[in-house]
Amino acid sequence: TGRKVIHLEVGEPDFEPPELVKTSLKEALDLGYSKYSESAGIADLREKIANHLNEIQNTNVSSDQVIVTPGARFAIVLSVLSRIQRGDEVIILDPSYPAYTDIVRESGGRTIRVPTFLENDWIPNMDLVESRINESTKMMILNSPSNPTGKVLTRSTLQSLVDLAIEHDIQILSDEVYSRFTSAKHPSVLEFPECSQVFVDSFSKTYRMSGYRIGYAVSDVSSIQRMTQLQNIFLTSIPEFIQYAGLNALDCKEDVERYAATIRQRRDHMCKLLRDLPLSFCQPDGGFYIFSKLETEKFDGVQFSEKLLEEQGVSVVPGIAYGSDYSRFFRISVCQPEKDLIKAAGCIKEVLQ
Repeated sequence: TGRKVIHLEVGEPDFEPPELVKTSLKEALDLGYSKYSESAGIADLREKIANHLNEIQNTNVSSDQVIVTPGARFAIVLSVLSRIQRGDEVIILDPSYPAYTDIVRESGGRTIRVPTFLENDWIPNMDLVESRINESTKMMILNSPSNPTGKVLTRSTLQSLVDLAIEHDIQILSDEVYSRFTSAKHPSVLEFPECSQVFVDSFSKTYRMSGYRIGYAVSDVSSIQRMTQLQNIFLTSIPEFIQYAGLNALDCKEDVERYAATIRQRRDHMCKLLRDLPLSFCQPDGGFYIFSKLETEKFDGVQFSEKLLEEQGVSVVPGIAYGSDYSRFFRISVCQPEKDLIKAAGCIKEVLQ
């Protein structure tokens, strides 16, 4: 119909990358930084990532514990492939990012999905998690802040999950790509060096570099060496000039703070706009998303999403994409200008009435 669609289904920042990132990319190309690099990433960038994490998370990471990857998703792929063999089981807390299940399946592993519930503030039930662990369980994937719920695992919850992982010899894969978009200090798995872990982060969200394809993982030296071997097999290395842009991105602290404040403001405003509608949701602790439950019998999440797109030109994601227990939910992203979010909230109200 040619109608302009408001895209609330996409978790991609609507801001440009910091100016320093763009100029450093051009400079890197002009200086001839377009050759193969080390498979784990250039030494300067790995060193800078380690220092950055030690500063913000109060950890003790060294550069040989870091691998630079083409996006966080590929860091997750490498982590799973280096750990999971056919028949191994991986615990995932639902609702969850769909790629986790796809990646585990492609590795020959099996996902054991443990639901969490809105009524429980999305806090995992430890007895339920432990009941799903057996001798085939090799990994647990955590995502905090969560996509889609925005829930941040508290320090005590994280401690309980770490204790389970240590007791049953399970590696924790912690996807923390939304960690800069929290309202309070975000507890990280990096603060629990006593457990076997892989920490994953990305430049896509924090520095708005989604198309640059650059992320990283942090783990023990032998796990990083194995992941580096796999990365060398699959793609040799990621482009040198992209890594130099990443190196400079880490200096853009004030820019990151400004952008994170904008996202928090949009998230809070959108929650306020949705509060009076027949919806239930937890105020997100972090991230880009609001995961809402429809408190109406008129339609489920898929029917609502289709109706909203067809009648109002607003695109959202049905909750069923994040797990079979969430058919009455839908996810919206706040990665759009404020005026579009206000308009979209009005459209949601229109369909619900």
